[in-house]
Amino acid sequence: MHSKEIPWIIACYILLFLPTTCTCFLHSSLPTTAGEKFRQTFTVLLDAGSTNSFSFADVANQGITSLLKEEKSGTILAGTKSGEVLQSMDNAMTWTQLSGYNHKPKYPVYSLAVETKASNDNDKNSKLGRIFCGRGDRYISVWDTEIKEYVQRLGPHTGWVQDLAYNEDAQILYSIGCNCIEVWDCSGRDTSDGSIRHISKLSVENSVLASTLSSDLLRLCLVDGQHVSSDKERGKGTKAEKKIIMFSGVDGRIHLRSSYRQTSLVHKGRINALTYSSMKSQILFSVGNDGKLCASRINFYSSMEIELLAELELKGLPRLTTVTILEEADNGELYLVVGTTEGDIIFVSAKVKSSDNSITLMEGGTTNVHNGAKIYSAIALPKGSPFEPNIEMGSSHTGTRVLLVGHAKGLTKQPYCLPFKFQSELC
Repeated sequence: MHSKEIPWIIACYILLFLPTTCTCFLHSSLPTTAGEKFRQTFTVLLDAGSTNSFSFADVANQGITSLLKEEKSGTILAGTKSGEVLQSMDNAMTWTQLSGYNHKPKYPVYSLAVETKASNDNDKNSKLGRIFCGRGDRYISVWDTEIKEYVQRLGPHTGWVQDLAYNEDAQILYSIGCNCIEVWDCSGRDTSDGSIRHISKLSVENSVLASTLSSDLLRLCLVDGQHVSSDKERGKGTKAEKKIIMFSGVDGRIHLRSSYRQTSLVHKGRINALTYSSMKSQILFSVGNDGKLCASRINFYSSMEIELLAELELKGLPRLTTVTILEEADNGELYLVVGTTEGDIIFVSAKVKSSDNSITLMEGGTTNVHNGAKIYSAIALPKGSPFEPNIEMGSSHTGTRVLLVGHAKGLTKQPYCLPFKFQSELC
C-alpha cells in the first residue's frame, strides 16, 4: 500500500463510523427523567459559577445535609450533599448559590452557622455578616456576604465538621470535627488583616468530666446563661455568663463547659442532636440511638448541674437523627419535631408545669416525608409563607404552618397545624 493512500482510508473510516459514534454518545448523555434533568441542569450551573436563581423544584431533588434559618434577617441556608451552599431570602421559594468554593473534590456541607450585623443600630433590621460552612473535607469555609466570596478556610479538623455554634456576643466560633472542639476568635482584633484565628481546643478529660478520652464528640449547643434568680428566698441567683457551650457525643453524656465543668449521663449510647429553648422554658432537648427524646435543664442556682426532667421513648421507629423546636406558646407549651434515618418525622408537644417546673412529653403524630431518606435537619417557615395550602381552619387550631425538611434526597415541605395535625386533616 502506498503512503499516499493512507489518508484516504482514514477519511473513509471517519465518514462511515463517526455519525454512529456521535449518536450513541448523545443518546447516553440525555437525561432519562424530569428529576434527572433538574439535577443535571443544577450541577452545570453550579460548576459554571452561575449566580442565577434556582426554584424550589430545582433544589428539591438535591441531597440536603444541613439547614439553618437566621431569625433576624429571615435568611434560610441549605448545605448540599454535593458541597454547595444555597441561600433563600423568600421562605425557600427561590435560591441562589454561594459561588466560588474551588477546592476539589467537593464534600457535603454538614453544618452551618452565621453572624449577623445590625443595620443602622437597628437590631430588627439585621443583615448577615459571615457564613460558616462545616464540610466533610475537615475544613470550615467562611463566606463574606459583603464582598460575596469565600475569604478563609479553617482547619483541618480531626474529622468531618459535624457541628458549628457561633457566640455572637463574644465573636467566638466553636466547631466539632471528631474528638475535640476547636475554638476560633472571629473578632479580628489580634490579626493584621482581621482574619479568624484559632485560639484553643476543648477536650473531654477523663479526670474532670468522668468520661472516656476516646469518646467522639458530635453535637454543639449554645445555652443562654444570663439568668437572675426570681426566687428571693434562695438568695443564690447570680448573673451567669451570657453564653455557655454544651456538647455531646457517642457515650450518651451531655457536657457543659464554662467557669464550671459538668457532665450528665442522659442517653444510653450516641446522642445525635441537641437543641435549646432560649425562651421562657429554658429547656435542652436531645435525641439518641436509644430511641428517646430527653428534656433537661441546667441548674443555674448551684454548680450548673444538668438535670434530666423527662424522657419519651419513640417506639417502633428507625434511629433518631435530629430534633427541632418549632414554637413555644404563651402558656409554656413547646412544639417539636424529631427526624429519623428513614424519612420519618414525629411531632411532639412538651408541656411545662409552672408550679414545679416538671415537663410532660407527648407524641402528636408521625408521617414520612421521603421513604428511606435520612433526615438531616428541619426548620419551621413563618406563618403566612407562600407554601401554605389553602385549607379550611377550625376554631380549635391556630392555623397551618409549613415545615421545611432537609434529607438525603432533597427538600420537602410538610404542612402541619397547631395543635398538631397534618395537611390531610382540617385545621
